[in-house]
Amino acid sequence: MISERPLTCLITRGELTPENFEQRKVEIIDTVEAAARADISMVQIREKAITAKQLYTLAVECVSAAGGSETKILVNSRSDIAKAANADGVHLPEDSVPVEEIRKTFPPPFLIGRSAHSLDVAIGHRIRERRRARGMSQQALASAVGVTFQQIQKYERGANRVSFSRLLEIAHALECGLANLAEGLDVDAVPELRGLNDLLAVEGAMDLLEAYRAIQGPRLRRALVIHARTLAETTEREPAG
Repeated sequence: MISERPLTCLITRGELTPENFEQRKVEIIDTVEAAARADISMVQIREKAITAKQLYTLAVECVSAAGGSETKILVNSRSDIAKAANADGVHLPEDSVPVEEIRKTFPPPFLIGRSAHSLDVAIGHRIRERRRARGMSQQALASAVGVTFQQIQKYERGANRVSFSRLLEIAHALECGLANLAEGLDVDAVPELRGLNDLLAVEGAMDLLEAYRAIQGPRLRRALVIHARTLAETTEREPAG
């Protein structure tokens, strides 16, 4: 089944240290609570400078803050800490242990993402992982979508961009939705998606998103968007000072 809403991922800024941890962790907890209210798909805890014990403590509190919502909590790099904290998954760096090896120890529904330096490579990784998980060969997938197996190889390497229509065909052949092929994408590492994280960090952005989500009906939602854009254009035309 194809997801009816886009996946959104909020990544923490990585500003915690062992020294400021107790004072500043509340900022992340508050952000997770706001993300859950705004129906953000995932929050990635990307705090590399703190100790393993502090990361575990933070992950436990983030899981609690997102409790009762559909927002998933991912821990950066440490699958062991993610599992111990009852987080939803882990996000691995590009040069980490292969995802399929981690999957042997942490079966679904535990989520496993991995960084990639382009959207094409990231999607290619997900196609390959899904295909292998189903025990399907590149030739079988190629036959199912009507291309050569060499084309599938290029898709999986990220050498060729997968069109939206082709991605739909691949998702159908792999018996999954588009959301499965986008699982775990690192918006900070993918230039095409990085701007989303910056937008969500703007003061008041979460409040506006929550208000938009609460509006019933596409016409009213569209009216809010038009009104916001009109205000933005008016602000741009007004002289400074």
